Amino acid sequence: HPSLKVLLVLHNAEYEGTISTDMITGDKLETMAKIWNLPCDKVSRHLVQDGRLNMLKGAVDFVLEFQGGKGVCAVSQYYAMEAHNMYSVLWPLDKIEGLDNPMLSEERAVLTESLSEAKRKAKLEIQALFDLNVDPEARIFVSLGRLV
Repeated sequence: HPSLKVLLVLHNAEYEGTISTDMITGDKLETMAKIWNLPCDKVSRHLVQDGRLNMLKGAVDFVLEFQGGKGVCAVSQYYAMEAHNMYSVLWPLDKIEGLDNPMLSEERAVLTESLSEAKRKAKLEIQALFDLNVDPEARIFVSLGRLV
């Protein structure tokens, strides 16, 4: 959207936002304000969430103040809903959009049935392939990682 100044894409809201620090109060707040050359009240209002430094809060506050809450999305619709429900820093946003899979449309498989039915069949196939208990109610845990 041409009027957006910031497009915030959430990959891992917990990792992107929270910095494991002591509580940011008193002298520590003043130190952080000096590092960024900002007044203490701005650091406290825009960079502290639940008492700890959280740089994601600054981005969310900017989007809320200058873009009417528009311009935050996540790597999938599922993660958009999960992050919005899980992380209090995101609660002031009306909505977090999920991005479509960036795969080229000509590379995507053509579904001949509903997505939920395709997933159900794929789960049973994976369970059988890896000699797991075939159970349509069981959860399958998949871990995809990347180096950061």
